Amino acid sequence: KEAGRNRTVTSVNVEQPAPQKVEIAVTAMLPAGQSACGFTYTVFGNGEVIVRATVEPAGQLPALPRFGMQTAVPGEFKNVTWFGRGPHETYWDRKTGAAVGRYSSTVEELVTEYVRPQENANRSDVRWVTLTDDEGTGLMVVGMPTVDFSAWPYTMRNLEQAGHIHELPRSDNITLNIDYHQMGV
Repeated sequence: KEAGRNRTVTSVNVEQPAPQKVEIAVTAMLPAGQSACGFTYTVFGNGEVIVRATVEPAGQLPALPRFGMQTAVPGEFKNVTWFGRGPHETYWDRKTGAAVGRYSSTVEELVTEYVRPQENANRSDVRWVTLTDDEGTGLMVVGMPTVDFSAWPYTMRNLEQAGHIHELPRSDNITLNIDYHQMGV
């Protein structure tokens, strides 16, 4: 659960193989079994970024809740559109009742407010997802071929600390989770 927060970065390498292309390679060690992981960010002049993540498991690993990335996105990017399973939340072991299609929502509408705050709002088998402001400006994530995503109006730390739904404060930012795989329900 804390592997990402507690990783140790062992190297960072930056190269510019072309005038409109920069590659940033980061290697790290995860505390879970001292597993090696790597991230390569290929940044193009048009604003496109391709992210490649790898992990080489070593030793005895605990169950991994998720393998993916998390970032904060400005709160004005509250409009969500995706092509994947929906419209309700889905997980790898609970998705057959959700058709693949194009869906739109807001971050607030994605959230399932369980009495005891917990993981929620995941969408599976997503080909692409956008988070935009009211004018249509924002960001797009494209799976290669698919990803899971969830977006919350609060932080992971707030979600973990709240004992009841009324104790879960809303944030000025959106927490965006882009996952290769997540533990099932």
